[in-house]
Formats: sequence, structure tokens, C-alpha cells
Amino acid sequence: MKKMNCSSRSISINICSICNLQCDWCYKQNDKSTILSYSDFLDFYMTIINSHINKIILIGGEPTVHPDFISLLRIMDNKQVYLATNGLMFSNKDFLDDCIKTRKEINGYLTGLKSISISLKGYDKCSFLSTSHIDKFKDLCEAIDNINKYNLPVTYSYILADELNQNEMIKILMFLKAYKIYRIVISDVRPYIRDNTIAHPKMIKNSYELFNYLESKGITVFFRPNHPLCEYESDFINHIITNRRLISTCAIKTCRKFFLTSALELIPCNELYMVIMGKYKLNFKNWEELNSLWSSKQIQDIYQKFSGCPQLKCRKCKVWNICGGSCILHWIKEK
Repeated sequence: MKKMNCSSRSISINICSICNLQCDWCYKQNDKSTILSYSDFLDFYMTIINSHINKIILIGGEPTVHPDFISLLRIMDNKQVYLATNGLMFSNKDFLDDCIKTRKEINGYLTGLKSISISLKGYDKCSFLSTSHIDKFKDLCEAIDNINKYNLPVTYSYILADELNQNEMIKILMFLKAYKIYRIVISDVRPYIRDNTIAHPKMIKNSYELFNYLESKGITVFFRPNHPLCEYESDFINHIITNRRLISTCAIKTCRKFFLTSALELIPCNELYMVIMGKYKLNFKNWEELNSLWSSKQIQDIYQKFSGCPQLKCRKCKVWNICGGSCILHWIKEK
């Protein structure tokens, strides 16, 4: 494995584990409700991020429910900030306005809140409630209406938790077009850890039907598989690969970014929140120490362990380089 170096890397910070929804598969339910304090974030930002990292991804829980969310954005107004959210807080116009005001242009370069990625939890009141167990579909609709008034890059995604019939696919299309969403990422539920055991959600067999249906109606669709590619229909996989509609985002296999918990613990990814590779002020106090830790044999061994082939047949697979066995929780050995 090549020696890892953190220059030019991005950083994902879980600024809080609390959320305003209760989706069944969310990893945050395995964690206590924690919030990264403003003072701790500021200290970490000035010590680690400010002079060394330009791209910051804010994740949770639900990052926008952090009590100091706007203040945190203001700290980062000279960085590229990407937000992963369910979007509900943007139903409040004043809150959205305050977020937009943190954006600025420096020498023709846009900084601050650069892009928003919204995970849609439903396409009508019933589907939203079924997924999130919270009756806030109206808030989502109001949030999208508010966002559409700004020239702000937004990516929408939708997780398929159940098989869909034709009527439900029509409802999804109607929702997308009603709110002027013409590009979307669809995926199935990835494995998650619950009560120290790995849950393996079923693969949605007709995900390709939704993909093809939306494409036929003028929606540009990307697919993020959360199962090994060999488990999907080969024609579908060949189609999305050929048309460059496949999104593979395993941070462990690409080894491209830091993940930090709201306790400023360095972890491989959100799903492997229990694999703590180091903690700010305990194992690293500055950028040089973080770089040294990241390049250490200890962390290289962790990534090597999680980046290997899950099965012998994977070694000969022609799409291994883009599949990577999918989420490692599919094949990691439970202890």
C-alpha cells in the first residue's frame, strides 16, 4: 500500500449526532447524542484546517440542527463548505438566508457554503413518514421551494428501502417535476451496525426499473450501489457504467478524506464509528502530528485490512476497480 499523505485532502466532520428524523438505518442511532461545541470546533479549525485544508464536508446526524450551525459556517467563510443534510431546516427562510449570507467571492473564487446535498426521505406524506417516522413532509416541500429561489448548487438523492410498484414510481416522478428536480442520485440501503451486530438490508431488485423509468421521463439519474455490483442485473450495471451514471463513494477504498466524529475522533467512515484511529489533543495536536499519524503503519494497516478483496472471485472481476466489493460491512467479519 502506498504511503498516505494528507496534503490536499478533504475533511468530513460530524458536527452533531442528533437528528430531527428517525430513519431506521441511520448509524447515528448507535451513538449517544453528542454535539461538537463551538469553542472546540474553532480551536480545531484554527489549528488543523485553516492553513491546510480547503474542502470541508459537514455531516451528522443532521448538521443543520446544531445550535451554532450559522456561527460555524461563518468561521469557514474562506473555505469550500459542502453540506450533507435532510434539508428540513431550510423550510425556515431566515435560516436559509443566514446560510446564504456566509457565501462570498474572493478573487473570483466562491467560498462558504458551496454546495448542498439533500437526502430525500420521501415523495409524499406517507412515504416520508414510513422512512423517517416523523411527519415533516410539508417542511421538506417548503424547504425545496425556498432553495429554488437561490442560485445554489443542490444535489438530491433518494434511498430505496422497499420495492416500488408502478404507481409509486409515478408519484416519485410527479414529486420531482413539481419541485423542479431534474437530476437525482438513487441508491439502496447500505449495511449498518445496530446493537453491535451488522444489519444487512435487502437489495431492492427493481431499482433498475425506477432508474429506467425516470430516465425515460427526462430525469437524469445516477446510481450509488450499496451492494456488490455482481448482485445487480448485468445489463443495468453495464448501462450505468457505459453512460457514466455510477457513483462509488467508499471513503475507505479511495482513502481520500478524513472523517471526524463530534468528539474530534479520527475514524475510517461514519459506519465504522467504533474504529477510533486517533483523537485530537490526545493522539495529534497539530497538522504535522495528524499527517504523521495518517501516514503511520497503524493507520495504513487499518486501511489495508478494510480495502482487501472480500472473496477470491473478486480478484478476477473486471469491475473490481470500480466496485471494490461495495460497503465493507457486507463482508467484514463480525466479532
